[in-house]
Amino acid sequence: MVWALTDHHDRSEFEIHLFCDGSDPTPGSGYVKDERDLVHDLTDVTNEEAAERIRRAEIDILVDLNGYSSTQRFGMFMLRPVQKLVSCFGMYA
Repeated sequence: MVWALTDHHDRSEFEIHLFCDGSDPTPGSGYVKDERDLVHDLTDVTNEEAAERIRRAEIDILVDLNGYSSTQRFGMFMLRPVQKLVSCFGMYA
């Protein structure tokens, strides 16, 4: 369900950034790779560093995929790296 939404975004209207705490999303997971998407590897960075990377990317709306997020990243969201934070698609929402 997550990738169905992401895969159908109009890339001429939206810039897609994927912040990952592991391997990049794969076609096997349902993600349709688009060369315009920007994948950011957050493996082995602190919550403070992750929040700063998100700020530098100038994200307008950050969507926390909850059930897909590692519980150790909850603290990063408390740092409010963006003004608009949406939480969905998971067991914690």
